[in-house]
Amino acid sequence: MYNSTIDIVNEIVIDASCILEYLLNQSEKDKVMLTVGTARLVAPNCIPFEIGNAISKLIKRSIISIYDGVSV
Repeated sequence: MYNSTIDIVNEIVIDASCILEYLLNQSEKDKVMLTVGTARLVAPNCIPFEIGNAISKLIKRSIISIYDGVSV
């Protein structure tokens, strides 16, 4: 018999809303953290643009201040 190990990689594809939930310390932050746990996070290459777009929308809707948006 061959001596082999099986590596189980626990990866989660994360999106901008989850990242912003954490960065902006929103109400669902704990839920995001519990869901992610110790998983390896992966994201598409466009994630910085998605985050920028989401921050822009939050500022325009007066949900966050410009200061908060820039600090992210």
